[in-house]
Amino acid sequence: MLDITDFNVLFAFDPKFSFSNNSQSQIALNRQSLGGQLFFDRLLEVLKVKCTLRPALATQFTSKNSSNAQNTGKTYPSTSNKDLRELHKSIIETSIATHHKLSLLYYILLDCFTHSTSSSRSRRGASERQATAASTTATENPADTFARQAHLSQKYSFAIQGLWNMDRTQFKPALDYLCQPSLLPTFPEAVLRVLMANGRHNLAVAYLGTLGAAFNVAALEDVFRSYFRIIADAGIANAYAFLQEQAVPDKRGLFEVMVESALSTPITAGKNGSAARVERCAQLIDLPFNDKEEEWFEDFLVKGEGRSLQGAKQTVAMRWIAIGSIGDAAEVMEGLKENVKIDEDTRLTWPDIIDGLSQGKGEAGRIEELWYDSSATN
Repeated sequence: MLDITDFNVLFAFDPKFSFSNNSQSQIALNRQSLGGQLFFDRLLEVLKVKCTLRPALATQFTSKNSSNAQNTGKTYPSTSNKDLRELHKSIIETSIATHHKLSLLYYILLDCFTHSTSSSRSRRGASERQATAASTTATENPADTFARQAHLSQKYSFAIQGLWNMDRTQFKPALDYLCQPSLLPTFPEAVLRVLMANGRHNLAVAYLGTLGAAFNVAALEDVFRSYFRIIADAGIANAYAFLQEQAVPDKRGLFEVMVESALSTPITAGKNGSAARVERCAQLIDLPFNDKEEEWFEDFLVKGEGRSLQGAKQTVAMRWIAIGSIGDAAEVMEGLKENVKIDEDTRLTWPDIIDGLSQGKGEAGRIEELWYDSSATN
């Protein structure tokens, strides 16, 4: 029977193994890409395994540009063979279920063996690397041997494989494991945040879709919305393209986030302080909405929560003018005070715009430059 308390038995492939400096650096970089915390860190935290790095080495691989020491107080990666043995001992001695201990040890064996073979390959010549590769192919991975001999349930091995691949920023294979039907969602909010933060929006959408039937995704949708707001703040056209390309949850809600982003663009001091706002709102107005999106747009800005946004009704009027619906624009503008000027130089008002359009005077040609000043009353 496998003795999981014997480090030398578990690490028979290399009882003196320790992470190389390159391996430690890579893991530290991955941790930064994951928001400062590995998924293995989360496992150790949830299971209350106590074993920290030596203080002198805690910040050795922290990014020079980071204000936070990402590795401070972290248990992993162990910086020496002695530290790795201490981590193994801490896992064995922690009062947790056996399957949890096996899962943690499985992760460590996966990672250590992978880094062991990559370090060995980097030190050897081509012919020796080929011989090693052939030998490795014929020999079972020690982590898989461990899982088989320890009778680790497949669902736990799937979960660990998924989290291990997340920690290596190998997101596609990670989700292949984490989305297995036999698994309950494992750190779903953290997974979604990491995918969105790393620009893997298509995977984030797919992942959220797999959780719908088995998990309350309301909290995750809030996470998704917050990251979509970042996309919208970066570019209205790109945000709209994202909505068209992805089978997103709550498409109407995200559409409203995009509209709010455009109308919430701050006006800065100076002569051209409104330039960014004008450009973003012009992009919004010119988007090729379908019939349903036209309805969402008007409902949000005239009747919905967006009606309190600066220039909400004026933006709807602008939209109708842009697509040639002059009558609809006049209707939307009901309630706007006639003395609300959109241009101090000409004292042009919104009713003047409608009258000009109906009479063919062309006064609306300057709307894109002037509309943002008409915000006192909706």
